[in-house]
Amino acid sequence: MLDRMGRSRRSMFRFSNPDCSGCAAVMTAHESLFLQIITLMWQRQSEKAERAAFLLCEANDISGLVQAATRLAQVLPTRAAARS
Repeated sequence: MLDRMGRSRRSMFRFSNPDCSGCAAVMTAHESLFLQIITLMWQRQSEKAERAAFLLCEANDISGLVQAATRLAQVLPTRAAARS
């Protein structure tokens, strides 16, 4: 997913410094969109995931990112398994 996103975006992906406890406590807008895509695909809400991908990829081609997110969602545990 990261590779596909990087191929579509023109600007840098902004993320919080994981080595800074204060910084790591705050999620950037880019990080939030990335995680939303994963979550929405896992929840089978592909249209909403595609909208988030469109924003994250700055209105560029999202097909590679959506394909990667779909593959990831297929290998994640189901909601029932996640609750156990």
